[in-house]
Amino acid sequence: MKKKLFYITYLFCILVFFSCEKKDSSNQIGSIYGAVTDKYTSKNIKNAAVELQPIGLKAITGEDGYFEFPKVEEGAYELSVTKAGYKNYHSGKIQIKGNSDNKQVNVLLESLTTLKVQDDNEVEIDSVNFGNEYSDVVRTFNIVNVGGNDLTWQITKSSNWITNIEPAKGTLKAGVVQPIVVTINRALLVDGKNQTKIHVTSNNGSKQLTVIAENLKAIATKEASNVLAFSAVLNAQVLRNLNPSATEYGFVCSHLPAPSLTNGAIKISASGSPKIGEFNMRIENLEREKKYYFRAFITNNKDTLYGEQKDFTTEVHTPTFTFISITSTSTTITVKYKVADAGIPITEVGLCWGTNPMPSMEGNHKAFGASADTYTNTIDKLEIKTTYNIRAYAINEDGEHYSTVDKTIRTGDGLPVVTTSAECTKGAGFLIVTGTATSDDEFPITLQGFCYSTLPHPTKSDGFKEVSLEKTTLSCKLDDLQQGTEYYFTAYAENANGPKYGNEQSGSTKYGPTTITGYVRDQAGNPVQNATVEEYNTYSFITTTNAQGFYEVSFDIQHTKSYPIRAYKDGYEQSAVTINIYPGQINEQDFVILSKTPTQQEQGSFVTLPDGSLMVQTVDKASAQWNSASSSCEESTIGGYTDWRLPTLAELKKIYTYRAQVGGFPSRAVTNNNYWSSTPGSRSGYYYYVNFNDGTSGEMPRVNSFKVRAVRSVK
Repeated sequence: MKKKLFYITYLFCILVFFSCEKKDSSNQIGSIYGAVTDKYTSKNIKNAAVELQPIGLKAITGEDGYFEFPKVEEGAYELSVTKAGYKNYHSGKIQIKGNSDNKQVNVLLESLTTLKVQDDNEVEIDSVNFGNEYSDVVRTFNIVNVGGNDLTWQITKSSNWITNIEPAKGTLKAGVVQPIVVTINRALLVDGKNQTKIHVTSNNGSKQLTVIAENLKAIATKEASNVLAFSAVLNAQVLRNLNPSATEYGFVCSHLPAPSLTNGAIKISASGSPKIGEFNMRIENLEREKKYYFRAFITNNKDTLYGEQKDFTTEVHTPTFTFISITSTSTTITVKYKVADAGIPITEVGLCWGTNPMPSMEGNHKAFGASADTYTNTIDKLEIKTTYNIRAYAINEDGEHYSTVDKTIRTGDGLPVVTTSAECTKGAGFLIVTGTATSDDEFPITLQGFCYSTLPHPTKSDGFKEVSLEKTTLSCKLDDLQQGTEYYFTAYAENANGPKYGNEQSGSTKYGPTTITGYVRDQAGNPVQNATVEEYNTYSFITTTNAQGFYEVSFDIQHTKSYPIRAYKDGYEQSAVTINIYPGQINEQDFVILSKTPTQQEQGSFVTLPDGSLMVQTVDKASAQWNSASSSCEESTIGGYTDWRLPTLAELKKIYTYRAQVGGFPSRAVTNNNYWSSTPGSRSGYYYYVNFNDGTSGEMPRVNSFKVRAVRSVK
């Protein structure tokens, strides 16, 4: 245990001894410092990287090229220095021997190239900027030979707006500076920023410079306007004044690109200095459908400046024609058409005509002004029965233009234009007919009227009635015609060129009044005065007899028809017949009516319907409510029968059908001509009835008072 403690104490003492020895040696400290300069120019080099080996300490030179490694322990060291554009540098051994041994090491770096491009402040440059001032066209820079040998150099360019570099090549001795002058032509600049490169090459290095110039242009070329076949309006804008002031401005124009004042281009111009703003000039005498290039220009005593190049192609503004309608008479043609102006004003519009296709203004033509887009024009004094070709034309600044097609139409035959109206007034033995007849002024109508016949296609030789020449609307009464007969008729007119018939129409004359006459007598042959004679189906007529028993009645019918006619009088049996009545004639019909016997009048009578189904009393019962009506029928004993009753609805309608044969009903419509039936209605307390004015039926409450006619079934 004691032995182990001894060894630990021994090791501790040794460690303390050596640590004390190290602390003492750290006092042997020196430094390494110096400056880095260019070998040929002796100028300080900043931002050079300096490294102390083998311990790896690093430093960067400042603006003055100075560097320092302080507190460097005793020992042997080396420096290495690097800088872009220079050869790497390595020093020999640098010995720090003891405390305060401070070693100065100045480093000379040798440039990789001996060519430098600098401004007047000896600052290396990589660009030359001319700015935007129009008069600023010169810049300078310097080429410097920083090597120890001769430097052979030259400068090349690629842009045409750099017009001169002076000098462009040479040989420099070591350390010599060569000023270079660069001149540009701003007239060759494009608008805005222009940028190009110049290259400085030598036998020991090269340099590329960017050359920048901004163009604030003085004049701008605008697009051409109002381009026609032989002229155009050229437009431009003056953007700034020139110094000295402009003496002339305008345009140059050519079939070839880049027109100028010196290459034979067409020039249109004005003298003096223009105001800032837009201006235009018309160039004329151009070739149609050709392409032209043009530029605006402005010039003073020093320079001529051009705007951008623009171009246009002369074009023909051809109006378009649209035919809407074309009509003709015997000596005139009327054309309705539209003309679209194609963007430039039309000064004249008209029509050309002739008997050959595609007529032009070299032949017959007529102008009608140019005040609208739709025209309706008439050509007159033409030949009759002639085919004409019609073509529209228009004139504008580009010349004469024609419709691409012509229209063909034939003039009329010179005959009157005649129409016959379909409507006519029809009467007994006459027709009133109407129509029209017109003719050209050159060929007045000499005769007009209507032709008519009972056969189709009437001519003047069939039947003709003249109408006064003072009227163009014709109206004529064709009388003395057969009644009830169809006639064909047509308007007619003639002039120097011949006759003309209108369209054919037809109409039938009416019959005159139809008359029915006769006598009413009793069975003894005595006249019956005040007897009623009537047509009892449609009640188209009704009359009474005179003291001689004679009657006569007239009414209007147009066709032969069967009519039921009856004669009756109180106290007499009625007499009824059905006869054919012929229109427009006197029809005779006598009647014999039998007087009733007193027994018949007192007891009443009845008839059996023609179909044998029903007996019907010929005299009404007293009008009554339904209950009383039913009772009065059931209490009747006429003819010795005790089974009289109210008729059903179906039976009552049958009685209405045979009412003339049954008799005893009013001969014309009267108020409250309703008859009760025994058929109940759809509602309680209602019963059906029939109106004997018109045969209609309905249902009513039984408390209503209607007429009553009793019936009995035939067994």
